[in-house]
Amino acid sequence: MLEYTGTTKKVPSEEFNSYEKEKLLPLPTEEYNISEITSATVMPNCHISYRGNYYSVPYAYIGEEVDIVIIDNLLKAVYKDKEIALHPVEKNEKGKFFTDKNHYPDYKNITANEIKSRYREKMSEIWKHMQLYFFEKFLEQV
Repeated sequence: MLEYTGTTKKVPSEEFNSYEKEKLLPLPTEEYNISEITSATVMPNCHISYRGNYYSVPYAYIGEEVDIVIIDNLLKAVYKDKEIALHPVEKNEKGKFFTDKNHYPDYKNITANEIKSRYREKMSEIWKHMQLYFFEKFLEQV
């Protein structure tokens, strides 16, 4: 038995099937994301600040204002509609740095071995000059 509603005197399922159903649009094919959007200026250390933490972006954007888009616990840094960085969002701690070393210029991406090698070269040069001074200048005065 079909029941009528009190105010319209119509059966809801009949009303839906005969009139409302054809007016419905198809469901979206893309997933709907709830996101947060804000902005930040890229600091000289190649990072942006978001909720007490720091996330790196490529050094070419230092001084630029970028959009920060938070979707599904991911932080996207966007500049002029182009995604330039992607990081997981830290929610539990504050003051942490999340750094992709590829965001730094090449001269800042050196390994400990490269640093040691550079110092060895410098010390080798100093040693040569020290020997020269010792044998040619210092011993002449003794």
